[in-house]
Amino acid sequence: MDKKEKKYPLDFSDKEIFEEAELYANKRIYDDDPGATARALRCMVALTEIQRRSSKRVARWSIILSVTVIILSLIAVYFSYNAYKTSIDWQVKQLQILEEIRNDLK
Repeated sequence: MDKKEKKYPLDFSDKEIFEEAELYANKRIYDDDPGATARALRCMVALTEIQRRSSKRVARWSIILSVTVIILSLIAVYFSYNAYKTSIDWQVKQLQILEEIRNDLK
């Protein structure tokens, strides 16, 4: 056999795992068949793998979202500091103008 055999459930796609779980879930699990326990365990392993994959996706998206929020916060801090600095500079210029006007009036 040249091809590497797929390991269940790690090498299966989500769709294949769902199909496999549905196949075994539709059979009677608690019958006298000796393979019933194995089918039940295989179904549980499949659902655990799906849950693990979903958790990885959620964790990945939450990290991406967190980094995006941090970047947007830093941009907001930059613009607010820039506005504050501009306001202070304007006030200083206004005070200088008022000082010149007061000196001219003397």
